Amino acid sequence: MSASPDLLATPEEPNAARRRQLINAAIAAIAGHGLSRTTVGRVAKLAGMSAGMVSFHFRGKDELLLATLQSLDAEFDGRMRVALEQAPDDPAARLRAIVDVYLDPVLADPRKVAVWFAFWGESRAREDYLRICGAADRAFAQIVTGLFAALPGIDPTAVEPAASAFIGMLDAHWQSVLFEGEGFDRARAVTLCNAFLDTVGAAGAGDTREPGASVAPPPRDVEQPGREYPTLAPWTYRSPALFDLEMTHLFKRHWLLVDHVSEIPEPGDYLTFDAAGERALIVRGDDGVIRAFHNVCRHRGSCLVEGARGHCERLIVCPFHGWAYGRDGALHGVPAQKTFEGLDKRESGLVALDLEVWQGFVFVRFGGDGPSVATLTRALDDELAPYRLAQVQPLAWRYSEVKPVNWKLIHDVDNEGYHVPIGHPALQTLYGKDYRDTVVNDWVTASYGTVEFDSPHWSVARYQRLLPGFGHLPPERQRVWAYYGLFPNQVLVAYPDMVEFYQTLPLDVGHTVFRGKTFALADARREMRAVRYLNARINARVGEEDERYFTWLREAMRSSVYPRDRLSSIEAGVANFHRQVKNALPVARREVEPDAATIRDSMA
Repeated sequence: MSASPDLLATPEEPNAARRRQLINAAIAAIAGHGLSRTTVGRVAKLAGMSAGMVSFHFRGKDELLLATLQSLDAEFDGRMRVALEQAPDDPAARLRAIVDVYLDPVLADPRKVAVWFAFWGESRAREDYLRICGAADRAFAQIVTGLFAALPGIDPTAVEPAASAFIGMLDAHWQSVLFEGEGFDRARAVTLCNAFLDTVGAAGAGDTREPGASVAPPPRDVEQPGREYPTLAPWTYRSPALFDLEMTHLFKRHWLLVDHVSEIPEPGDYLTFDAAGERALIVRGDDGVIRAFHNVCRHRGSCLVEGARGHCERLIVCPFHGWAYGRDGALHGVPAQKTFEGLDKRESGLVALDLEVWQGFVFVRFGGDGPSVATLTRALDDELAPYRLAQVQPLAWRYSEVKPVNWKLIHDVDNEGYHVPIGHPALQTLYGKDYRDTVVNDWVTASYGTVEFDSPHWSVARYQRLLPGFGHLPPERQRVWAYYGLFPNQVLVAYPDMVEFYQTLPLDVGHTVFRGKTFALADARREMRAVRYLNARINARVGEEDERYFTWLREAMRSSVYPRDRLSSIEAGVANFHRQVKNALPVARREVEPDAATIRDSMA
């Protein structure tokens, strides 16, 4: 294998030319071996130079890789700018110019595309890569969105969806370049992209209204006595009073998933968990038993321990005044105890919380009563048993991000598969044809998709091909992605290769922590490491796509024409989720927002 001398060839001074030659060699090395297995020696051999010559021009592998990414970024930006400058002063013509240059063999070279995807995949862990890749994505999206917005007659509400779909098409074609190599049909790809642009243009071309003419809103259902829509009214997503009810009657009275027992294996290991204005401390005691307490000192209410997890020695000591508690929650020591008249240490231990360990996962409940987690999930026992969930160990991939939306909007997107074919084109090719949603009971929903073969998307195709067999799973589960929704706010996902949970933890009516973690059984196979990486990459892309959709829903709820009864039978999960909220909080059935006092008093 040798580096192509003309991948990025331009007339240059000798030193610059040699740097360019090494960058070309790095492109070839990364395309053939990936980032981690690209070495200075391998690049030097491909360039026909010595390792010392590489070190003369670049201070090691990291600098060479960064220069390679910067070179690709500059080439993409330069060619795109030239194409747009030379195109006619017309948004449709410029969009077609973008198609031509994006799919031109110079940029859509399989080796360059492979390198782009390699850096994008690594950018989650490298700030310098993320800065370049992220800036490139944002700049390109801004250009495309601006051109769509300038199309004559286009509905302003269609601009962002059309631009996102267009960018998604181009990205899918690049993945096809990577997957199909020289067999990629460029002419067909260009035709498909232009056909999409024709459709968008045709929608605007049929508009015969005078510029600036007002548009009468479509007929809208008005509130009728006794009528109940299948979806929640927009006010339920922005009412602080209703949010307070949700915290009290949903998040403080239902089981909430904290983490897995594998994160606290030894006595003294602890987890913390904050939700609905409450702080929980989960600690493994000297006797090996896991207990949960309010993370609140009984003296003045200080937080006892900080951080998501850690280890306490023999006693848990309050950092404010030094009150000391045992790992079983009992109060052991009080500085200057004689100054507290009538203090009974036996009655002043930490306040316990309901805790249950189910399938190795730790759940807490801040109040209320009702069935155990095991009772609520009994219908899942047989199908989950082979996964040996209690034995899994944590993986490195985890996340916790604040999303600027109401918590319910995230579940509105997550609770149905109707949007997968259009909203998640890569995921659709993973299992879309066989995806199905089911309602297990009033607390549990389940969704299933069977992994297929021959996706045109690089990450999905590699996952499909590399996914190995699993001795602990029955034949019918070898290639199933199974999602289990646990009301009100969490999802457990059983993949063949690993396990994940994700959940929403509302901060206020318009901000939500979205967190998740992955776990797996021990498996040292090389293909297992690869498919877990690909799994994480596929889901990261799905998460980015979903964030657009729940953001758009948030914006649409300000509209006077927000649709209320347009649910497909495939969106039954959304209707079920809204039914659960309404059953728990009957005031949420109201179409017109009541005053705050009425909302507060509705649960009295």
